[in-house]
Amino acid sequence: FEKPTEIPVERKAFTPAIDILRQNLAKPDFSKHVEILPAALIHAERCLYEHDGKLGKALTNLGNFAAKRVGKNIPVHRLANLARDTALGSVYRPMVSETVVRVHGDHYRFEYQGRRQIFSEHITLGGGYPKECMSIHFLWDETRAKLVIGYFGEHLPTSLDK
Repeated sequence: FEKPTEIPVERKAFTPAIDILRQNLAKPDFSKHVEILPAALIHAERCLYEHDGKLGKALTNLGNFAAKRVGKNIPVHRLANLARDTALGSVYRPMVSETVVRVHGDHYRFEYQGRRQIFSEHITLGGGYPKECMSIHFLWDETRAKLVIGYFGEHLPTSLDK
């Protein structure tokens, strides 16, 4: 038997996630209401997510989400409506479960303003493997009118992870 010739799979070129993030941080409309913690930048540099178009749109929508929160002190139960109105829709979650916090809480805590805080609000893009899935965890600082990104990278552990 003759071994079939392997056909090389041509991979689409993509822009690394860190570069997409930096492009957005350079936009005044985005950076006016969004900032990223230094530790999150380190995670972003290691991020393997390869869907640059989806990530670019999600970051634009996240910037719009932040801009629309300014001065409104929106209760948690109404954030999903704002996410839908700013095209974040189903990728947005206002919190992680109590189980996740109990079991994996340290993964969701980041240093902000001198203390470790849970960055519960998040968006998740894709699913499965690191090249196909990522999450961005943040909190809203009402006083500073800023969405503060504490984590940007591979999806963090869930209640299904032991």
